[in-house]
Amino acid sequence: MPRLPVLRALTLAVLAPLLTTCAAGPSARADVRGDAPFTLAPGTSVRHADSGLDVEFVRVTADSRCPADVQCVWQGDATVRVETRETDAVTAHELHTAGRPASAVVGAFRLRLVALSPERRSGAAVEPRDYRVTLRMERSG
Repeated sequence: MPRLPVLRALTLAVLAPLLTTCAAGPSARADVRGDAPFTLAPGTSVRHADSGLDVEFVRVTADSRCPADVQCVWQGDATVRVETRETDAVTAHELHTAGRPASAVVGAFRLRLVALSPERRSGAAVEPRDYRVTLRMERSG
């Protein structure tokens, strides 16, 4: 059975790049520039090249937004926790979808909460891992 070692080697050659890509998974960090919006999943981050800051979406700490399939008197609010890092300094920010603050000043920039998805539905909780936050880094002033 001389074919078995060859088959193993071919299988390893095909699977190795896939396994290293999967291992990089959520820890892989993208770079963004300017004031273009960017979307993050919980635990992921981007490097904002213009400010030199890393921005990480930590989690949604509260979500009382009105479900999309219900008519509400008030739209409700969700609180998103993000962290910014510059060198070794980490700063936590709690941003709101409807309340204040919806943005935070970070050095010469303003980090603004643009959107939070998915929308809530009545009778169904959003799983923490399913949230996506869209943010924008703008020059302040």
